[in-house]
Amino acid sequence: MYTHKKDVITVSRETLKYFSDQSVFKSAHLKLQFCQSNKQCLGIVIPKRIIPLSVNRNSLRRRMRGFFRDQKFSNGPYAILLSLTTKIQAEKKTINDILMREWKSLLDQLL
Repeated sequence: MYTHKKDVITVSRETLKYFSDQSVFKSAHLKLQFCQSNKQCLGIVIPKRIIPLSVNRNSLRRRMRGFFRDQKFSNGPYAILLSLTTKIQAEKKTINDILMREWKSLLDQLL
């Protein structure tokens, strides 16, 4: 299973193993794994080799969590694990915009 504080899932090997056989939506750079849950929570995996600067990784996580908190799921709450899978060939400033657009489209598919 997974552990969480408030609405944040702590990502560990057990968490990754739990979500490995759950439903998946994919986009060009993101993979969203989800399952029904009793509480709405989100885990985000952004590898250092994909986005090297911690400032960029942390700001992206904050923006994604903020958008996730504002969502109302009609099918009930979900536990979601969001993973960045491929490196983006773009300027540092536009990476967040590209990923936020993909994140919003994946959540729209889930709703």
